[in-house]
Amino acid sequence: MSLYLRAARVKGRALPGDPLHRGAIDFTNLARLLALPPSSETLSGGTWSLAEAAGLPVAADLSIGRIVGQVDGRPWRERPLTASELPAVVGVVTAACFIIVSYLSGMRPGENGAELHLMQHSAGSK
Repeated sequence: MSLYLRAARVKGRALPGDPLHRGAIDFTNLARLLALPPSSETLSGGTWSLAEAAGLPVAADLSIGRIVGQVDGRPWRERPLTASELPAVVGVVTAACFIIVSYLSGMRPGENGAELHLMQHSAGSK
């Protein structure tokens, strides 16, 4: 734990926060970051106190990954995605993929596989 806290201080990283309790450390996600089981006895008692006394900022939520993608030489986001943002981002990416696949394949949203097969079959018989 002390190695993780030292590295977080050097790299300017915040501890994972609990989105339901503003300002509280999310010890379940902290255990995950340390590759420990969520119910690990290692993160109890004195270890919690060590994390709380470290003086590191506590994030509002758990950050996922880091920003590496760029647009015009600048990061595409100012801060990493958080766990609570993931469902919305997955929805947007799914919709974007559907639009691109529909455009490139020529398939319309109302078509299903059976209709497409009939169209291909009738086009080939002429």
